Amino acid sequence: MRENEESEHNINAFNRTFDHEIEAFKIKGIKTIIKYHSSHFKELLEFDDWKTAMKYLDENKEIVFRFLLEDHNEN
Repeated sequence: MRENEESEHNINAFNRTFDHEIEAFKIKGIKTIIKYHSSHFKELLEFDDWKTAMKYLDENKEIVFRFLLEDHNEN
């Protein structure tokens, strides 16, 4: 934006909008994960917002990494 000589006001407005969109994405993402767990598994979830989800991910990196690398195709 600076290369295109946008005003500081426009750059700041863009940054605020972008930050709001990222925050909305985080909230919706975590709510969706929680929503799609059956009631039987909700007790196993150790997070309920972005901050606690990132803490859980940090504490369980190896398990999550192995899960993501597994082939989940049912072929």
